[in-house]
Amino acid sequence: MVVSPVRISGLTDADVRRLIARGLDLEEIRGSVARIIADVRSRGDEALLEYTRLYDKVELDRSRLKITREEMDDAYDSLDRKTREALETVHENVKTVCAKL
Repeated sequence: MVVSPVRISGLTDADVRRLIARGLDLEEIRGSVARIIADVRSRGDEALLEYTRLYDKVELDRSRLKITREEMDDAYDSLDRKTREALETVHENVKTVCAKL
C-alpha cells in the first residue's frame, strides 16, 4: 500500500468530508508497517534510505542519517507550538500502532 500525501488546502469541503468518511484499513496499514520494519531490521541503512526517498522524497546518504543530540534539541526548540504539538501527536499515534503489531 502506498500512501499519497494530500494537501487539504487544495480540496473542496466535499472532498474533505469524503476523505474523512472513507476510513482506514488498519490491517493493511499494520501489514505495510510490519514489512517496512522487517526490511529496515534486515537491510539496515540501505532500506531506511530507500524508504526516505520513496515516502519523504529526500535524497540522503549514510553520513546524513545521524545527528547530534544538540542538533536534535536545537531543531525541536525552533518549532512553533502547533508544529511541536502535531509532532507529539504523531509520535503517540506511531507508538500506539507499533504496540499493536
